[in-house]
Parts: sequence; C-alpha cells; structure tokens
Amino acid sequence: MSTQLSINKNILDLKYNTYLQYFNTAIIIAFTYVIGIIIAIITYQIKEITQLLLVWIFSSIILFFIAVFLKKCRNNLKRILEEIKALSLSQSIKTCS
Repeated sequence: MSTQLSINKNILDLKYNTYLQYFNTAIIIAFTYVIGIIIAIITYQIKEITQLLLVWIFSSIILFFIAVFLKKCRNNLKRILEEIKALSLSQSIKTCS
C-alpha cells in the first residue's frame, strides 16, 4: 500500500510542476506584453488617441484572460498541495500504526 501512496504522491508532484510551469509562463507573457506596450508608447509608435484607445481595450482583454488563467493555476496549485499534504499525513499515520 505504501508504494501506491508514493506513486500517487509522485503523480501529484508532476501535476504541481506542470501547473507551476503554466503559472510562470503566463506571468512572463504578461510582463513581456506590458513592457512591449510601454516601449511602443515611449517611442511614439502609438501616436493617435484612437490607436491608444484600441491598444488599451485590446490589452485589457488580454490581461484579463491572463489574470483569470493565473487565478485558475493558483487554485490548482493550492489544491494539489493540500492533496499532497493529505497523502503525506495518511502515509505517516499508517507507518506509525
């Protein structure tokens, strides 16, 4: 039974690492996007107010979806950590018995 618990724990560890990679990648994408927009504004690539408005609307939509994705990843990370703790606790209880 102990091997089954360790297998389940390893599977959860792999899932945790996967969601952590998704989370980090989404942060990098959002940061790169914001830096690109700032550079475009500073270098006057966006000159007119209509262009700025379109960029603002488009950026708001993109960053909203990234924020939602980050929230889902963070919730999954928390859930997986709780499952790993529960497995570790149940494994330690069984070894003490």
